[in-house]
Amino acid sequence: MSKEIPWLWKAGRAAELVEAEGSAERTATALTDQPINRSTDQRREEEAEVAMLAERIEGRLRPRRRWGEVLADLLGKSALENCESLGVCPASLRQGGAYLTAALGEWITQYADEPVLLVEANLRHPGLAASLGAPSGPGLVEALFDGLEEEQVIHRTGMPRLSVLPAGRPLRERRQKEELGRRFRGYYGRLRQRFPNMIIDLPAADDSEYLTFPFDVPDAIVLAVAPRVTRVSEIHSAGRRLTASGSNVVAAMLNEEK
Repeated sequence: MSKEIPWLWKAGRAAELVEAEGSAERTATALTDQPINRSTDQRREEEAEVAMLAERIEGRLRPRRRWGEVLADLLGKSALENCESLGVCPASLRQGGAYLTAALGEWITQYADEPVLLVEANLRHPGLAASLGAPSGPGLVEALFDGLEEEQVIHRTGMPRLSVLPAGRPLRERRQKEELGRRFRGYYGRLRQRFPNMIIDLPAADDSEYLTFPFDVPDAIVLAVAPRVTRVSEIHSAGRRLTASGSNVVAAMLNEEK
């Protein structure tokens, strides 16, 4: 692990970057699998273990915990117990973070006792809502620029306690793209009043069209890394750019559907 970037860490189940930053042309292949990417056998073993622990006198009930506790356990960082919102930021403009955002949302709501809202703020790579079987609009753009209420843009998914705010229609005007960041910051405050626990699918850190986006809004950010695609240098660059903006980058995780 590079000692020059402490925000890339290892906790047994977390992604570990082992190449130094000088390996500019190497791709991020040396990342350990995440719980969300575990094998079928591992998944069955874990599900069986959870089922045993969840068995109660009144029937089989999965134990419920606070969102922060589940998040801290997943990422291996006790400091995240007080985290209420998590951002998923692609380390490269060439990829999105929709799969990782959806996977984290589904994983956490299996164990957390509070509702979770997934927010699709990556307008270049929409697809989060569709992956969950939810409508792709109206959504965030309509809420920010047309004044639609939360009830009109937040949609249920097939999982209990998991809702999604899709991207909505494409933004084509340059003026609106420049205005997106300021409007999202204000709207985020409104969302927090109703959904304290959110996972936000963010634009890529190097997306020149959305450089004014408030990446410091989530309490913590994980970098979405595409194995065999994302260069090590891109991960370092994204981490530095986000840290400079005041963001709390806590991990790099695989963004690969198995």
